[in-house]
Amino acid sequence: MEYRVKRYELSYGIPNESLEDKIIRLEELEPSKYTDVIGDDEEAANRFPLYHGLGFHPLDKLESILIDKFIYPSKMIPREFESMDGTTHYLPEQYDDEENVHKGEYVGLLPFSWDDIEFDTFIRPSIYFALRGDVKAEKTFYLKFDDYIKLRRSKRRTTNIYSYAYNDYLAKDPISIDNLLYIGIDSKRFNIPGMDVNEVIARVIELMEYYHVDVPFYDLGTTKKIFQREVKKDNLGL
Repeated sequence: MEYRVKRYELSYGIPNESLEDKIIRLEELEPSKYTDVIGDDEEAANRFPLYHGLGFHPLDKLESILIDKFIYPSKMIPREFESMDGTTHYLPEQYDDEENVHKGEYVGLLPFSWDDIEFDTFIRPSIYFALRGDVKAEKTFYLKFDDYIKLRRSKRRTTNIYSYAYNDYLAKDPISIDNLLYIGIDSKRFNIPGMDVNEVIARVIELMEYYHVDVPFYDLGTTKKIFQREVKKDNLGL
């Protein structure tokens, strides 16, 4: 499941290099793709996924995605939808913070790692999607957090996309859930305020049943499959 993406790269820079010089240098580079690391064949795409964490309001986000069948950049997300029980649910806008690399314009994706702080911060605390590794996404260029904030506040226009997260990939276009390999949760590290992990797991299963989601639902904390919907033969035309 894990693929160790090497961290040495040109974006790490030169000793004592100024931020201005670094940006000038990095603007001359072409962004890479995840398939440059894992290969572009079918087996690699399924074996080495990219992960997308749902963050806050994960159950509403999950249901909205299952209804629309796309993972949207934040600015494109429909702000209200009719839930399976007939009630109207609302999703708040959450992309104006200067620490938000995606600016509401991209879908954020990360490769898997057991010990990366980025995976622990952006994926493990919530429900997440494992997506085929060949989804259309470009790797960001790494900056230290302070340099990232300086660049963001400068309002400077750049061609490349910069991030303070290592191995951060961004997708400009909505991602179809046809690329979904499985839904995941880490029962040991789930950490969304006011939400009980067991209740969340039960609700995810309910949503998967209702919206006919056939991919597995895994618990990263126990490395076990929690649920997979049983597909009747009649549904397969057999």
